[in-house]
Amino acid sequence: MHLANFRLKYIDKPLGCFVDRHVNEPNLETDDVIMLTLDAEDFLEKSLYTIYREIPVRKLFVCEGGSKDQTLEILKKFPRIEIHVRPDFNTTGKALEFLLSLVETEWFVIVDADIELFSGWYDEMSKYRDSYDVLENSRRLRGYHFYREDKRKLQEDCRALDFCHIMRKSAVKNFHCEDDYMWRFTDILLRQVVENSGFKYKKIDTASHLHNETEVMRYSSDDTKNYEKIVFTEPQYVITNQKKLNDWKIKHAKAVVKYLDPDHPIVTAMNMGDEVLTIIHDMEWVAKNGPKWARYKISPMMDISRPVPSIESLLVDKEKLLKEIDDLKKTNAEYQNIIQSDSEKMKGLVKEMTDLKNNLVKEMTDLKKTNAEYQNIIQSDSEKMKGLVKEMTDLKKTNAEYQNIIESIQNSFTWRTLRKYDKIRDKALGRK
Repeated sequence: MHLANFRLKYIDKPLGCFVDRHVNEPNLETDDVIMLTLDAEDFLEKSLYTIYREIPVRKLFVCEGGSKDQTLEILKKFPRIEIHVRPDFNTTGKALEFLLSLVETEWFVIVDADIELFSGWYDEMSKYRDSYDVLENSRRLRGYHFYREDKRKLQEDCRALDFCHIMRKSAVKNFHCEDDYMWRFTDILLRQVVENSGFKYKKIDTASHLHNETEVMRYSSDDTKNYEKIVFTEPQYVITNQKKLNDWKIKHAKAVVKYLDPDHPIVTAMNMGDEVLTIIHDMEWVAKNGPKWARYKISPMMDISRPVPSIESLLVDKEKLLKEIDDLKKTNAEYQNIIQSDSEKMKGLVKEMTDLKNNLVKEMTDLKKTNAEYQNIIQSDSEKMKGLVKEMTDLKKTNAEYQNIIESIQNSFTWRTLRKYDKIRDKALGRK
């Protein structure tokens, strides 16, 4: 065996005994459970142990996408399970529509095949049934065999990212999806349908679930989807087939445009308008299938359809590239000379501006000085004016006193006697 093809396979097995809540508590009202699977052997058994332990399962409906690992063998171990092997479904959107048609209970649970439900999950989630119609478990831990809470899922404007919900069947009666593009955004479409149908959607963060991942080639049984694998350094996705990824990027982008409303708050928060249009690169298709998205524009910098030049073509164009580099250097030198020249001119302008500023400052200083002198003159004239006013007042007062003296004399006896004597004398002398 070549080491390059060797993979140490480890399947995380459940601990403890299998517990079937429906059997242990037969008086509880039961719910249907639906699940999508494709190469799910790594965590499927642990997931099913927690599902049957937490949920009173009436029936588990599974849409199996054609797994070539042990997924089917694991599923067949569990009670009240109905498995539908449908590799003909290319997208989760269509497979989900199929599963929804099988549900018979008023409420049902949808869970991904790599999720573990924590103890008390079902009872905690069910507390909110009277107030809402769809309950998303938003507290998510991602198990890479080290555990970190996925806090982005707690945000109201974050998509569900996985299926871990309890739903009222009537809330999804309008769910419809053609089997064309919808694969990786099915959780958004589901919520969009629920809310647009007038039902209430609620994120529940008082219950928790574990979302498992491991080092694996994802969806290896489907030759159109096996374009990436998970590698643990710091957890990251490594693209193994760029062409397949680009093909699915186009399908993802078309799924967004055809099925999602750009004004829905979850879609708005993801801010992907220009990006999806650039990936599709066909405005006629956009106008026909999702006219609301036509308000965005294609960005050439994100265009994945642009061909990547080969090494051979780069070598052929080496001389041309070198010449372009030389021309750029020459042009850059010319620009530097222009900048240097402009710099000298700028220095001259700065000096002129500085001199003008200094002159203005001097003029302002002189004006302030002149103004101060005028103020002193005005102050001095004001004091003189006050003196003149006082003199006039005193003269008026003196004149009044003289008038009083004259009037007093005129009214005195002596004055009247002299006047009488003057009249007698004038008469004797014949004076008029």
